[in-house]
Order: sequence, then structure tokens, then C-alpha cells
Amino acid sequence: MVRLRTPRCDEAAILTELCIRSKAVWGYDEEFMHACRGELTLTASIMRSSSVKVAEIDGHLVGVTQVTVKGELAELNKLFVEPPCLRSGAGKALFEWAKTVARDAGAATMVIEADPDAAGFYRRMGAVEKGTAPSGSIPGRLLPRLELGLSPMPAERIFQVVVDWARTQPTIQAVAMVGSYARGQARPDSDLDLVLLATIPLDFRADIGWLQAIDWGALNVRPLKWEDEDYGALWSRRIWLEPNGVEVEIGFASVSWANVNPLDSGTRHVISDGCRILHDPKGMLRRLCSAVRQAEQR
Repeated sequence: MVRLRTPRCDEAAILTELCIRSKAVWGYDEEFMHACRGELTLTASIMRSSSVKVAEIDGHLVGVTQVTVKGELAELNKLFVEPPCLRSGAGKALFEWAKTVARDAGAATMVIEADPDAAGFYRRMGAVEKGTAPSGSIPGRLLPRLELGLSPMPAERIFQVVVDWARTQPTIQAVAMVGSYARGQARPDSDLDLVLLATIPLDFRADIGWLQAIDWGALNVRPLKWEDEDYGALWSRRIWLEPNGVEVEIGFASVSWANVNPLDSGTRHVISDGCRILHDPKGMLRRLCSAVRQAEQR
């Protein structure tokens, strides 16, 4: 189990070496890694002047992140995980912590200048590419520059109550946030879009009981009205909540919607327009997102 804690200043050298091992996993040679060492270094002074958190598994240090905030802009300075612990959940836990710290400090956007091989992780976490930025270590090298809109808490809480309900449904296999919130480009009037993959998606169309089973009361809202819409392989229920007027569109599709061989053009369009995985115990959305990225690179 991943546990987060605040590091001690005397751990700076240990954490620096962790960052270097994590960076080296992408196959860089010794000369490249030497050039990057300064940018990967943590010192007691840096740790006192910014927000730093470490992740542990079974008492062992496995990851570290650093974030700084200036006004409405936050920068994710570091996020590194020990190579054997990649996909352990440590990176995600550290990223979510960085988001919370940035949001609580008043930031509206978090900027990430990522290693090209790590950019995919940040895209899966909802960040959107916004051009490039010069490397701080290698002259002439450009890095992907990503931005993450720090969504207002009410929207995040609405997504969460739907996911909490979906996790209790044995026929729902996966949940993804799609659309503007997944891209990090939501406006105050944007609706909240979800896609749920179910073994028999039409069962939810014939029944309205599930809509009442979602814990809207925890947010002090309730469904005012709803209507169903068809999009071919996917159908959705658009819900208007009161008293805030927020629109939530919950789409249902068969698990075959996530097939990658062949990759459906409609599915590809939805995923490429923004996707953030919220529940995916069998990895079907992870495989789908990977296939869409590969298709777009061809």
C-alpha cells in the first residue's frame, strides 16, 4: 500500500539518487544523465522553499514529487518513481497530492515540462499538451509542455459520486471521464461527461432506479430532469441537477466499444478528444487509450 509523507531534509541526497534512477529508466546514456544531474538534484534548501512529498511502500522510499506555486500558476518540478515500482500507484498518488497542494494554494493551472517518455502518464492524468519548452539541462532540446486545469472541487465531487456508485455495479466494467474536463479545458458552464462500459448497457436505459441510487445528497443536489440520447454504439442519459443547474451526461456502451482490433472510428474520436480513466480494473480503457495514441502517431 502506498503511503505519502513529508521528507526530512537529510534525505535530500537519497531522493536525488532516486530521481536519477527513475530518469535513467528511459535509456539515456551516461553523458546525458550527467548533464541532467543538476536539474534532478534536491537539496535541503529546495525542500524548505517548495512543497515536496515522498511515497513509501512497506516502509521503503519509492517516489518523490515537488511542486511550486506562484499566484494562479503551479509548476510540477519533479515526479519520479523507482523503476521497479512503476505502475504501483505511487506516481498517481503523488500527482494527486501535487494537484491538491496547488489547488489549495490558489493555483488555477499546473504546468508540467515532461520527459517525452513520461508525457503519456500526464496525459492519462488529464493534462493537455500546450507546445514545447526548452530543456533546463540539454541545450537545444525541447520537452513537451503540458497543462492541467485544476477543476473546481464541485465538479470533481460529482464525478466521484458517480464513480463510487459504478464501482458497486457488477455489470459495469470501466468508467472514463471524457470531453472538456478530461482535456483540462472545462469552462464554468461545461457539462460533465462520462462513459461507462457495461456488459448489458441497455439494462440501465430501461431502469431509472440507478439514477436515484447515486449519492447526489452528499453534494446537496438532486436530478431535476433527464433525457436520453443515442450516439450509435453508445447511448447517454443527460441529467440536469438542481439547484446549481449543472449538466451531467452519463454514456453507456458495451465493453466491445473498447475493442482495439479493429479500433472503431467513433470510439477513437471520443478518446482522442480527451479521456481520463476513473475505474478500469481489467485494463480495457488503458489498452484503448494506448491504441488511440499509437493510431494518431502513424
